[in-house]
Amino acid sequence: MRHNEAKSKKTKVLIFYYGTNYGGTDTFLRTLLPAFLREFEIVIASTMESNGFSELNGGRPIKHYQVPLKKWYLAFGSFHLISIILREKVDVLFTQEIITSIMSRHLKIFFPRLKHATSILSNLRAFKLNSPLYINTWLMLNRLTWFLVDKYICISNYLVNDYLLKEGIPRERIAMAYCGLTPGRTVVKKSVVSPQWKVGYIGRLSYEKGFDLFLQIAKEFVPVQREYQFEAFGGWGFQADEAKEMGVKLPGFFKYNGYVKDIDRHFFELDAIIIPSRDEGFCYVVLEAYNFGVPVICSDVGALPELVTDGETGVLCPPENIGAFVAAIKQLKNDRVFREKIIDGGRERAKLFTAQKMQNEYVALIKGLFAHD
Repeated sequence: MRHNEAKSKKTKVLIFYYGTNYGGTDTFLRTLLPAFLREFEIVIASTMESNGFSELNGGRPIKHYQVPLKKWYLAFGSFHLISIILREKVDVLFTQEIITSIMSRHLKIFFPRLKHATSILSNLRAFKLNSPLYINTWLMLNRLTWFLVDKYICISNYLVNDYLLKEGIPRERIAMAYCGLTPGRTVVKKSVVSPQWKVGYIGRLSYEKGFDLFLQIAKEFVPVQREYQFEAFGGWGFQADEAKEMGVKLPGFFKYNGYVKDIDRHFFELDAIIIPSRDEGFCYVVLEAYNFGVPVICSDVGALPELVTDGETGVLCPPENIGAFVAAIKQLKNDRVFREKIIDGGRERAKLFTAQKMQNEYVALIKGLFAHD
């Protein structure tokens, strides 16, 4: 169905994504959905159970289909998606992340009028997986099927320039729109440093996120553990066992919390947050920290320099440089003037990344898919 053939009918968008996720993807959709629900008819399909987005729709349920990963063997997942597109009379397929895009973009062959837009939240090449063949297969499929996507929407200039363009995807098929967050409550950080300064890590316990580096940084403070405390939040981990063991051995110094659904109250308790990533496509945690008045110390990689200005809104450290992170933590703890400058600068920077701006840009991009029909 062409958009201009039924102007009175809202465009129907099928959002296809993994499902329950910690942080990025889940926060992205929760920020975007209120505007999508106002402007379009929405159907959601995911490889996992529903995330319970009904509260974003005034308590009214949002139509959700589960397409379990096991269905993708022998192409049954594709058949399931085809049945959803036919049943729901979908106009736009909006996929979350490059892998779900690759899983579904071939459907354009069967539905040439179906528009396909995909949000690019991370650099697939940066993921360190156990099987090189696995990642190479996805990258090969990406190169072979890029022409079946009408619009790639990147969440940072880094992903545009250092990922998609280098993958050979034409510039006219790429757009960029930063993520935004609905402003959280303003937290006034205590001016007097507590006996134990609490340093946090929030995110996947993965290689590209640098969780192993966080553990190394924490170990540097064991000799002065009466002055510092380290706390980690996150799942999907490759060093969760080591983190748990460290928490058992040093209970007053290190704490591993695993996945925490209500992270806001924990932000309130943090004095600084470390983001020691080896790669970042964006980083919601930076914006969340800005909103909550928590100083950010992060690696100078990926899109992080687009969000953090060194010495003004946070501290940028050379990637994998443990000494630089240690020095930054000590400086923020001991230099109150510098710390307050960073907190104030972060709050001002956060005003540039609003949910309203993000929603307006994505709605315009989806509507723009039909501009030449």
